Amino acid sequence: MYICQKNLKYSNIDLDKYCKDQDIEVCVLNLKLTFFNVCIMAVYRAPTGNFNLFPNRLDDIIKTLYKVDLQLIICGDINIGYLTDNVKKRQLDAVLLTYNLSSTVYFPTRSQGCSNAAIDNIFMDTYKFINFTVSPLHNGLLDHDAQVLKINNINLQLQKYHIYTIRNIINYSIEEFKTRLSYESWDSIFSCNGNIDRYRYIV
Repeated sequence: MYICQKNLKYSNIDLDKYCKDQDIEVCVLNLKLTFFNVCIMAVYRAPTGNFNLFPNRLDDIIKTLYKVDLQLIICGDINIGYLTDNVKKRQLDAVLLTYNLSSTVYFPTRSQGCSNAAIDNIFMDTYKFINFTVSPLHNGLLDHDAQVLKINNINLQLQKYHIYTIRNIINYSIEEFKTRLSYESWDSIFSCNGNIDRYRYIV
């Protein structure tokens, strides 16, 4: 996973207790952006792994991370073909759709001989990330091609900020306040026959 952006604040999330060699291996990076947080989860499932464990353990992981205001992106080599309909694809989709996560890769990611398969994928909430593109990156080094996710615009309501005006009370401002009071005419107050309650909040 390579993130093409400088000066990002991030933290790692320890999920080792959910990992099992070959069945599901994950690492998670939490990006702290200006107005929201994004969790990027990299996942690997070996083709020889126990598939029945994979969707259940992935569901447990997402539950520990999930928040309404958190944007989650899952990517990696899951060894589940997404170019054809199959049982494993339907089972994984059933879990991910409960969190509004759906596949974004509709092109082959691995070519071997005459066969093509999309066994690497990127899952995200396409209603929150509207203006994005996913494209293959042929590096010629591996039998798997990389996938490039480019998010151009994010459909999120910005946090509301409030502006407060605060008086800077220092010796100078106190003396300035006294000087300005001395320029005021107090005749109307002193001539009110002792009833000054109605003038209490004039100054």
